[in-house]
Amino acid sequence: MVLFLAAIEDEDSRNFMVQLYLEYEAPMFRTAMGILHHQQDVEDVVQTTCLALSKKVPLLQTMDCCTLHSYVVISIRNTAINLIRKRERQQELLYGDDNTLAGLTRGNTMEDDQFMAFARRDALKQVIGKLPLRDRTLLEMKYILEQSDAEIARVIQVKPNGVRNLLTRARRKLANLLDEREL
Repeated sequence: MVLFLAAIEDEDSRNFMVQLYLEYEAPMFRTAMGILHHQQDVEDVVQTTCLALSKKVPLLQTMDCCTLHSYVVISIRNTAINLIRKRERQQELLYGDDNTLAGLTRGNTMEDDQFMAFARRDALKQVIGKLPLRDRTLLEMKYILEQSDAEIARVIQVKPNGVRNLLTRARRKLANLLDEREL
């Protein structure tokens, strides 16, 4: 926490970022760990993201709590994904495409089930960006951050039953986009 705060000169901005960090520390670390699975990488991603967010304090101060939560979590997710992509590009430059693909399978050959799972994840990544922000955020909170309906309900300020209904609609939209892609 201390590292990124040292770069903030304005006292009000520093105070805001301390409060933001304390309030969103758990979801930030949970999101990064869900993607990276390595504590040092997670800490680096949180620091990097907080430093980037500190440059946007005036914008962040105008956001309501639901929007701010989504913005912070999505920023963490994007930073973590960018780190993975950067490392994949470095691997490709060093070892070529064949080793990168082999590394994804954790073995020398790719099983059919592994290949299909990889293909489905790839398709999902391509279409999930077409969903409205609220639907994407709901799905991320439920399935990536593994938050309960009650936790999601508190953040987006609806009843837990409403969360289930919104998730059902978001999953349907996602399924329709996947079906359209396969046609």
